[in-house]
Amino acid sequence: MVTITDATRRRRKLPRFSPVVSAWMRRRFDAPTEAQRLAWPAIAQGKSTLVFSPTGSGKTLAAFLWAVNELVEVGERGALPATPYVVYISPLRALANDVEKNLLLPLAERRALAAELEAPFPDIEVTVRTGDTLAGERQRMLRRPPQLFITTPESLYLMLPSSFQEHLRAVRHVSVDEVHHLCGDKRGAHLALSLERLEELQANPESRIRNSKSAGAFTRIGLSATQSPVDEIARFLLGRDDEGNERHCTVVDLGAHRALDLRVLAPVPNLVEAKPEEVWQAIYEQLFELILEHRTTLVLCDSRHYAEQVAAKLNMLAEGRGLDLRIGAHQGSMSRPFRLELEDKLRSGELRARGDRNAGVGDRHRAPRSRLPSGTPKAGFRRFAACRAGRALAGADQQRATVRHQPRRLGRVGGVDPRRMQDGSLEPVHFPTNCLDVVAQQVTAVAAMDASTGQDLLRVSRRAYNFRSRSDADFDRVLQQLSGRYRDSELYDLPTRLSFDRASDQVTSARGALTLV
Repeated sequence: MVTITDATRRRRKLPRFSPVVSAWMRRRFDAPTEAQRLAWPAIAQGKSTLVFSPTGSGKTLAAFLWAVNELVEVGERGALPATPYVVYISPLRALANDVEKNLLLPLAERRALAAELEAPFPDIEVTVRTGDTLAGERQRMLRRPPQLFITTPESLYLMLPSSFQEHLRAVRHVSVDEVHHLCGDKRGAHLALSLERLEELQANPESRIRNSKSAGAFTRIGLSATQSPVDEIARFLLGRDDEGNERHCTVVDLGAHRALDLRVLAPVPNLVEAKPEEVWQAIYEQLFELILEHRTTLVLCDSRHYAEQVAAKLNMLAEGRGLDLRIGAHQGSMSRPFRLELEDKLRSGELRARGDRNAGVGDRHRAPRSRLPSGTPKAGFRRFAACRAGRALAGADQQRATVRHQPRRLGRVGGVDPRRMQDGSLEPVHFPTNCLDVVAQQVTAVAAMDASTGQDLLRVSRRAYNFRSRSDADFDRVLQQLSGRYRDSELYDLPTRLSFDRASDQVTSARGALTLV
């Protein structure tokens, strides 16, 4: 693993971009940001890279631009690939949609500039595949795969055991946005195995991009403004090779602490003696006054129910005071058009506030704002606490946390110490390990597409960081249970997912197993 320090920054030279891309950069920017200047040389050499820098420092452009440059160069030679060249993985559908918009406009600008310079520019396609994607769009994607493919961990898992699998055999770059948001739970464990399955898919192993024995089949790029410990997150992103060696990684660590205006507010003087309805009414009044003080506000809630409840109560307060104030509730189960409309209205300032479970992750709203965790949910407050790593380049977000219970530990709210947030320190991420339910789902998905051997499945899974220490016995128990050999007679009615022949070590899918993936 390679970490870029202050001593090495001065010696790194930018790679040479194509004329059209270079002209576009000169027209749009005065100079590359520090994150871009340090990341591009490593990415251009095919080195997997983890970029740790504040929000607004150009991480997304750092991840995409060199890959786009490669597509431009091969397109000029008439060799533009007809399959995904870049896979960009976002933890949220809303963030995936943002990335698509932020890619389409620069591509259009470069195409117009190429026409102005009378230079060729390939027809690079960008497509988002999430749970929102309509069936017709999925079929079009299958007939004409994009070069830039944006998706979520769950959708990638579903694409691997599908007919789209054949289009994923020539991927050269995989970017994981907000990697810290994934690695601390089973979504991250799932993604780690999906990345190793994607690695296994790559055709022509002798032609893979390799800078060392353990570089991997494609360049992996991780992006985050909030991560600790950085070296462990790099290991999670990269995984290991078949011999158990850590794959090499370049870490661009520009973590910077920004000014933080943080206060923890109690809605009533005595939380112990106050009735719950009194506490809630005081919280709504408190939130409403704070919303009036800002142009846009994100209210983090610990469930969909609370997000809708907070939005409804705040709208009632606005109506009761005769104010033309609109507050929305945002959640994943909403229809796609309505959810996208809410996101656009908050960016434009038409919505003054929005209740949300995930507003603290990948938040790209440009307007002045405050963030208000309502009720200090443990997970929500941790998302809110991400700001302590320095999530923007300038200015200070106003952060207000309202509490509805007396904290169990002195000085801690929602499982987070606000004093550490003020100091800019980060609490370490804890990685779930050896999650056998995740292994069972991934093994079923692999067997649904192709017959394999138990040893091959074990080898691929051990490359994932979360499963590096899993024992043969644990894996054997997973195969036994999936093939219907249960220790408990109460489980006999469960459907068999696969067939496991211990003598030949062959693992094949049971009938209908693909519908269970």
